[in-house]
Amino acid sequence: MKHCPKCHAEYEDRVRVCADCRIGLAPGTAPDEPENGGWSVVTTLGSDEEATLLAGFLEGNGIEVTVESISSHAIAETVGELANIRILVPAGKKNAARKLLDDRQSEFEKAGDDDEAVMTDEGVAHLDDDSELSD
Repeated sequence: MKHCPKCHAEYEDRVRVCADCRIGLAPGTAPDEPENGGWSVVTTLGSDEEATLLAGFLEGNGIEVTVESISSHAIAETVGELANIRILVPAGKKNAARKLLDDRQSEFEKAGDDDEAVMTDEGVAHLDDDSELSD
C-alpha cells in the first residue's frame, strides 16, 4: 500500500504517482488525520461498481461512507489511472474500515482459484451447482 503525502489518497503498490496531485507516493497507509471536513480516504478504486460494492460492505458493517470521484474523462471505459474514486469514512473510523477491507481481501484470497467463489457486499459467497442467477 502507498499513499499520497498531499491528499492522503491510498493506492496499490504498483501505482507510483498520485493521479490527483501528480506527485510521487509515499510507502504505507496514509496518516489517520481528518481531511475533507473530518473524513479520511480509506481506499481509492477504479470503477463505480467496485466503489458501490465496497461502500455497501462498509455500511453493512456500521461504518458511514461517502464516495468521491476525483478524476473525470470523456472515455466511457476506465483505462489505467484515468478513473479514481475515493472511499471516505469518518476520520475516527478509518482504522476499523481499513481492517474490515483487509480482512475481506484476505478472505477472498483464501478462496484462491475457486471458480465458484464470488465477492459480494457481504464478503465471499460460494455458488453451488444448483444455484441460478435471477433478475
